[in-house]
Amino acid sequence: MIALKNGTTISASNLDTIPKIGVMDIYQFKHISKPKDLQLAELVRLFEVLDLPTGAITDPSNREVGLEKLISKTQEIVRSTVVAKSRLDSDFTLWGEPLVASHIAEQYKQATKRVTDTLGNFTSRFNTVPKLNNFTYTMDEIEKLAVDIATVKTVMEYDTFKTECGANVGYLMNVEPLPINDELKE
Repeated sequence: MIALKNGTTISASNLDTIPKIGVMDIYQFKHISKPKDLQLAELVRLFEVLDLPTGAITDPSNREVGLEKLISKTQEIVRSTVVAKSRLDSDFTLWGEPLVASHIAEQYKQATKRVTDTLGNFTSRFNTVPKLNNFTYTMDEIEKLAVDIATVKTVMEYDTFKTECGANVGYLMNVEPLPINDELKE
């Protein structure tokens, strides 16, 4: 990292800002410091949460491949989270009854927001191995993310259940008000 006189720091995560910085500001830098070490324990836990092989991040020679897997998985989870949020915001009922109580649905919505906030810009923040040195999530934050991802999976299971039952429930709802003779009711 390079610290400039004006307090700006240049690291692997913000190299794109160099063209906007004056040449004299870079020339008259304040100091150069060693980059932060990789938060390996936290990254390993994140890989475990995302069901990715941890060896892809612990082995320095595989980190590039591990990062690709991490980015791919986070994008997949974000897509799933957006679908889950849209399901929660729409008609999430079956046979005229809500699939999830409103207070629980609100908690689920908050979980989807946290997943999107955490992983939504993950690809741009950590798109190279050196940028992983700027990974600042704590174990507690990763554990909370794990719970939120599990919540998203739960919403998607509700959605699958609704989809699988939808045709039968729709048929029964249409038949229910019809006058049916006693013999057929039995």
